[in-house]
Amino acid sequence: MTDLLLTITPIALLDSLSIIPVCIVPLIVLLSSKRPIYYTFLFLLGILVVYIPFGILLTLGLDSTFDALSETVSDWIKQKPDCIDLLVQLVIGIAMLALGYHIARSRARKVAEDPNIKVTPMMAFSFSALLMITGLWGALPYFAAVDLILRAELSNVRMIFSIIYYNLIFITPLIIFYIIGNLLGAKAKPFFDKLISWLLRFGKISITIALYSLGALLIADAVGWYFDYPIIPIGTGT
Repeated sequence: MTDLLLTITPIALLDSLSIIPVCIVPLIVLLSSKRPIYYTFLFLLGILVVYIPFGILLTLGLDSTFDALSETVSDWIKQKPDCIDLLVQLVIGIAMLALGYHIARSRARKVAEDPNIKVTPMMAFSFSALLMITGLWGALPYFAAVDLILRAELSNVRMIFSIIYYNLIFITPLIIFYIIGNLLGAKAKPFFDKLISWLLRFGKISITIALYSLGALLIADAVGWYFDYPIIPIGTGT
């Protein structure tokens, strides 16, 4: 269990890189609103309300599906019950490389903060929730973490705990920004301005490198598993 949590922690932080560029500006707007603590809390809650149930349903659904497949497919899968998980991991790794290539080729999109936007509690919550829903298709690190959780062959309670842990790590950077903004108030603006400038300049290349690295690692681990040389010690009995 500890090995699993240590493994999915950097994956969750990588996943958070994909939302920071699109969440930082609305987060700053909410921090400058009349009720910054309340509105930013709702914004973060909107992320978790979508991401945690999605992860739980994905994990429990795939676990049941893989169990059913292991009883009906060929003997070589029955002899290696983790085979389907590793095939999924291999596909996810290749998809990460493809997504990294797509991001590297795409043009950076600039976002602008509009201080005149009037925010309501429902807007704060629904914006982040809708943002997560529309981005679920590209949550490849999340799929990779779910696959590793399945390989660990945990009980349902421990799988749900792992998903919740992943999500808490996932929003940790935004929580840090939330704390900084509420503690420093207007004094935090220079920091956020520099952060946005850095994201516009280096954010894309950071995400691309991270996707390439994790994608290559997952592919190498999936291939190595078949030759009894796994890289990630999850589901190997070690």
